[in-house]
Amino acid sequence: MLKTLKNRWPLVALAGISTLSVGIAVVLLKTTDAFNPNPAVVSPQSADELAPSAVLALASQPPATRSAALSAIAEQERGIEGDRARYLLATDLINQGKGGSALSLLEKLEGQYDSMAPYILLTKAQAQAAAGQAAAALNTWNRLIAEYPGSAAAAEALYQLGAQSIPTDSDATT
Repeated sequence: MLKTLKNRWPLVALAGISTLSVGIAVVLLKTTDAFNPNPAVVSPQSADELAPSAVLALASQPPATRSAALSAIAEQERGIEGDRARYLLATDLINQGKGGSALSLLEKLEGQYDSMAPYILLTKAQAQAAAGQAAAALNTWNRLIAEYPGSAAAAEALYQLGAQSIPTDSDATT
């Protein structure tokens, strides 16, 4: 009996290692939701964000061309389409040097469009800076950094805050 077990020892070891490997693979697949029976099911907000969007279709057009259509969507639509239109309109206005006009579009938008909140705050701070509201812009950048520290938008806010505090050559001579 002992001799037959010694002859089969490599097979027993191989079976044990194989079982362990299968167990590890199952755990890895389970943690990555590979066993999800219906991966096409998404949350209602995610389904809304993935639906075809008129605003996203307009995003590739030049700002002058899309302005009227975005304004109409922003005024008529509530929900994600209206939020997207307001954000894109505000970005266009900032790029045209009309930051003050963009502020009304961005008002409370970060609370309504959660997935874009850090970027909305960043755009809001840029609009405030363009409108000459330096203190409000600094507060918004600091809020962005505090609420979304891991966001790429927070990195831009840190850059903007650093640029605000760096003395220029003209400051040194006065």
